[in-house]
Amino acid sequence: MTEQAVLWEAGTRPRRRNTISTTSSGVDNNILNRIEIGGETDALTACHVNTDNKEGESSYHYAEEPLKLPPSVLTAAICYASLILALIYNVSNGEVPPNVETSVRIAQYLAVGIGESHHTAPRGKTANQLTGDSLAMVMEDEVPIGIYLSQVLSSTVISPGNLLRWRRMQIATTRKYFKEDIHDYKEKSKRGRGLRFFLKSLNFFDAVVMLTPMAVVSYRQQSGYYQCTEISVTFGSEIYRDAIIKWPDSSVQYAPGSFDKMVLAYSYFNGVYMKDLNKTNDGRPIYFELKKSDRTPFDDQGPSYNPYNLGWWRFDAVRPAQFMYCDGRWIFTHPYVFKSRNEETKCQWLARSEETSSFDLLSVIRNGQWEVWQGTIQDTRLSAKCNTCEDDATCNLNGICNKDGMCDCNVEDSVYHLGVHCQVRVKSECRTIIGEKYGDIWSNEIKPWVAGSNLTIDQEYDRPIYTYVEGLPDDQSPMEGANFVMLYSGSRWFVINLVGALDEEALVYWRWQSQNFHGLWTRAFEDNGIAMQVSEPTYGSVPTETDFFYLGKFNVDFLCSTCLREFTGLFLNLTTGRRNSQFGPYGELIPAQVNNQTGNGLYRCKDRTCPYCKSARLRPGIWGNQANVTVPSDFYISKYAGLSCDYFSELAKITDEGSMECQGIQSVAKMLCCPGGT
Repeated sequence: MTEQAVLWEAGTRPRRRNTISTTSSGVDNNILNRIEIGGETDALTACHVNTDNKEGESSYHYAEEPLKLPPSVLTAAICYASLILALIYNVSNGEVPPNVETSVRIAQYLAVGIGESHHTAPRGKTANQLTGDSLAMVMEDEVPIGIYLSQVLSSTVISPGNLLRWRRMQIATTRKYFKEDIHDYKEKSKRGRGLRFFLKSLNFFDAVVMLTPMAVVSYRQQSGYYQCTEISVTFGSEIYRDAIIKWPDSSVQYAPGSFDKMVLAYSYFNGVYMKDLNKTNDGRPIYFELKKSDRTPFDDQGPSYNPYNLGWWRFDAVRPAQFMYCDGRWIFTHPYVFKSRNEETKCQWLARSEETSSFDLLSVIRNGQWEVWQGTIQDTRLSAKCNTCEDDATCNLNGICNKDGMCDCNVEDSVYHLGVHCQVRVKSECRTIIGEKYGDIWSNEIKPWVAGSNLTIDQEYDRPIYTYVEGLPDDQSPMEGANFVMLYSGSRWFVINLVGALDEEALVYWRWQSQNFHGLWTRAFEDNGIAMQVSEPTYGSVPTETDFFYLGKFNVDFLCSTCLREFTGLFLNLTTGRRNSQFGPYGELIPAQVNNQTGNGLYRCKDRTCPYCKSARLRPGIWGNQANVTVPSDFYISKYAGLSCDYFSELAKITDEGSMECQGIQSVAKMLCCPGGT
């Protein structure tokens, strides 16, 4: 006769005496008596494996005392709360992985599904139930649930179902086996039916609690919600001196498909990279380079006018570099730059990470070693930050983190803050700098070309652009219609000549150049480039406290092939350096400081001018009724005798604050010229 298996659930009490038989002679008689009597078995649960004894198969039966209803509900509530709190905590702290492999996600859902499938009370052959329990527990103990909790929640949180099942299995499997035959058991109490309904509802709720947040997290992972949208990347000082460039077949500036060589300083590619919202590679995001001027995408087309008049009239647009995942590594790549002319590979890398399956480029850059191509493979490290701010501290306390997660930089105490995280400080006195050698004046308050940007300070690579104002000798000053600018290129400052920058007909060209400037693709620093000076490597906010050097021999023909006869030694006295294999990538570097010194720096900030009369008007003074009253001859500072208050007013504008001259001017102002003595 095939045996019937019945789970005695809490609250189910047999009303008839049951016959109990056992296959184990060592069963505790007290247990058997309790079952036979049936009077105190409300808390007893029996799980059975039923087989047909006629076929000679053994039967295993075990029993346990489950958790009582009140503590079970309390335990479940605590576990649910822990699970929800763990999810909230880890999501808010950014500990949810940006994404996982498809195989892992499938395992996660299978684990939850299997785990939930055996919560219900046994039906049919209990052997199937025990098999399902065992399989689910193995999976929960080892991989999938562990993956779910560690990969999705990044924390060890035990689900309510797991806690109750593990407790039941622990007790049940430590008891001796016995066999129970219930010949006649049909009636169940209403309380038992209600409890079974409650347990089924609890199982359904458990599945909802597990699957709903998991589905939300999975959707967000696949949509890139947990990946940084913009990152700022900084390369080291590595230089690929003979970078092989292959111009695209669509080039309008160079011979289509032709090869070229350029000096590639990886710092030219410092800056902001944005995640491509429409493309991925191998399930990972692709990050592309943004403009160095305003952190927006490069223009799709170049200008149609070329003031250099070298035989071409159109320019190629700047093609951005990319970070992408390829063949088990994250790589930095550019479609125009190759390691050799014969390179044919889908992973055309210039820098690459260690082998990894990570979906998070930011963590790979921060925590891993990279290899960079310099003609040979060299080890290097990159640095990167997510551009999304969390609070004002992320903005270096120099700005406010707005509701969009971006820093709005402050202008306070006459200090301007630039950069994604307001990390670049430009003091008001450093908006104008003065050269040591000639007293030449450069300012970032003057637009360097006919049409500047809408920014408060025109900038490249998060540093201000300085425009030449005056002070250089005539034979070293810009030609008519041209101008000099000093700008940053990732790790060095360069002084370059902008031919036609002030010509209205060149408006479109220079507007495009200013907005799409790039240290490499502008080619300002090549042999035939337009750079005149270069600084030593520096990461300072302004070009002070750093040495400058004249670059190697300057190609005058390139500057103005039609006006060579008009040159009167322009730049020839400045750029006498040589370029050959003896020197570095920028050729012979001749110190631009006085007496060819190094270590002094070439430029200084214009000091604050001498404070003079806070009031807008001058007072007549005690010796007269006019603002231009002169200082009496017996004034204690004899050199000021006969000078007027008007004179001191103008003198203060060109006198540095803190100088001895300023102290003298303030003495006159206090005693003679200013209302209230100030």
